[in-house]
Amino acid sequence: MLFVSLAATAFLVRPLAAQQLVVRVVAGDGAPVANAAVELWAGTRRVLTLSTRDDGLAIAQRRKFPSFTSVAARAIGYQPASVPVGRKDTLEVRLTRVVPRIPDIVVEALPRYECHPDEGAARGIWQAATMRYTLLPVERRYWAVGRGTQETAILSKVSSPDSWGTTRWGVSGQVRAQTTQFIRDSGYAIRRKPGRSVGLIATSGDGPWWYPKLHTWNADHFARPEFGQLNALYTVSSGPTGWTIGFCTKRTGRPGIAGMLRIDSTYAFTRAEWQFQTPRPKEDAGGEIVFLTGTTSALLPLVSYFWKLADGSEGEDPLYYRESFMADEWTINLDDPQRTSPAAGRAR
Repeated sequence: MLFVSLAATAFLVRPLAAQQLVVRVVAGDGAPVANAAVELWAGTRRVLTLSTRDDGLAIAQRRKFPSFTSVAARAIGYQPASVPVGRKDTLEVRLTRVVPRIPDIVVEALPRYECHPDEGAARGIWQAATMRYTLLPVERRYWAVGRGTQETAILSKVSSPDSWGTTRWGVSGQVRAQTTQFIRDSGYAIRRKPGRSVGLIATSGDGPWWYPKLHTWNADHFARPEFGQLNALYTVSSGPTGWTIGFCTKRTGRPGIAGMLRIDSTYAFTRAEWQFQTPRPKEDAGGEIVFLTGTTSALLPLVSYFWKLADGSEGEDPLYYRESFMADEWTINLDDPQRTSPAAGRAR
């Protein structure tokens, strides 16, 4: 068998190539990324972690772990990414540099995303992507083991996953179902009032609004029918690697979201980012998800974030409350969807 060496760009005879999986991690300009963490997944479980060499390569032995289904890569200063393995012996994972979100200091926060009319082509791409997934009923219970943190920090100086603590995250089917009903009835936020609580379905932290936990408990919302019903979809960009689809709420007068979805050329959801949009008092809040691709028909986050301006924070470097989570293993309860666990709702 002929094997292409990505490091030397020469053809070598390697009889054992089929027993190896070679992963090359590169930046957007094609330059190799050294010391990147390469995580190999089998279904919803992470089974091996490697580091890339100076040439951006990491090599795994298939004979030890024959059931690889996807590879994720991350590095400080880059957006994590995940790609399916399939039958390939070599894979390239391309990472995008992180551009810190530092909003302008204004009296009233300006929308970060534009809104455009609904577009048939964009809706068709989104619908084709949703058909790739067998979405579980919202009553299903989710569990995940991984790493996470809750912190208040300047947005451009947040911590990296290497410093996050071990976390067990779980949510009952009842909470997932309540969140879906919350969105249908009230939109994507609820105004805080003295003595009023919306329970576990909303994000923690201070501020004038409660928001649904789209970044964790209901991350599959972006592929569910109600997302398409509530939001206009339009094409931001397209190319050989896939599409970026913009979205914004169609229900005027109710809190909404606006943002972008990234769908690759195989019609897999790879990334979502959004900003919550509310009546006054407006608050700078939003979220971001890097989806785990190529592992299961369920739509699950690999890495996810929620962020909001800390209550009372102002100045040139305002503080943000931020929830961050990175999964190592997912479990979905198929037998007892409505059971509520004592751990449900705990972020860490």
